[in-house]
Amino acid sequence: MLKENSSSSSFFANGKLLLTSEYLVLDGAKAYAIPTKKGQSLHVETAEKNDSIHWLALDCENNIWHEEIISEAILLKNIHEITNEVSRFIAQIFQYIESIKSGFFKKNIGTKLHFKLDFPRNWGLGTSSTLISLISQWANIDPYLLLKNTFGGSGYDIACASATSAIEFKNSNHSQSIVPQVFAPNFSNHLYFVYLEKKQNSRSGIEHYRSKKPPTSLEINQMNEIAETLFFATTLEIFEKAIEKHEAFIARFINMEPVKNKIFPDFWGAIKSLGAWGGDFVLATSSKDEATTKDYFSSKGYHTVLLFSELV
Repeated sequence: MLKENSSSSSFFANGKLLLTSEYLVLDGAKAYAIPTKKGQSLHVETAEKNDSIHWLALDCENNIWHEEIISEAILLKNIHEITNEVSRFIAQIFQYIESIKSGFFKKNIGTKLHFKLDFPRNWGLGTSSTLISLISQWANIDPYLLLKNTFGGSGYDIACASATSAIEFKNSNHSQSIVPQVFAPNFSNHLYFVYLEKKQNSRSGIEHYRSKKPPTSLEINQMNEIAETLFFATTLEIFEKAIEKHEAFIARFINMEPVKNKIFPDFWGAIKSLGAWGGDFVLATSSKDEATTKDYFSSKGYHTVLLFSELV
């Protein structure tokens, strides 16, 4: 952890993939998630100007995707009047930190926060959640409370950011249960991650889910059973059947069509949405060889197809 006034320090946060229980994890369903090899780093150093904080965020190709010189006036701004989404997020961060650690901003004036992503921003692996984790590490605060006071959400992505293995995650009564798990199926060479060429807005997905009738305790239990079967599957066949059952369950619940039915109806394996439906990555299973599998998705216009070992 970086001590206030330290001149230089570095932090890292993993990206995330939600394997099971999308949406219902918000209401206490047990979810299984996996951290990714790719994530985001933060290097804290001395800035050129000593009257502000310099925020510099680079993408995976070293292009600047957000840069801001932040003065102490940010603590008094009405966040609802800030039109830029990232600037509004930054204001929320510093206003929250200041509310629990008075004087923090002033003590850290003259600091440069240098962020660097390992993955393309549109992949949906957690640009925001890794930022929250990194800032929390730097400021030495609870990342779940920072999440609650900025983006919101279940918090599984925050748990993945610092995890060293797959996790079983449950959010209930405003507290998180995080149990390390091993996800190394003997059929992992048959698993692929396919990017749908579209960044999905998680908050929009949450709003859609919240507009529906909340799950009953019976539905939560049903989700938990399906999730456990999927995560602990010992064969590809069991895994695929659990995916199909999981997709059908969520589809009925949120009244949306599963991605396989919608885009890949002629695919021979199972396909599962990871996180909010409609974009980002999906998980595909294939008993055919890598070239044949990738050719199929390329023929449909999806050219980012990663092996399990490339991402997890």
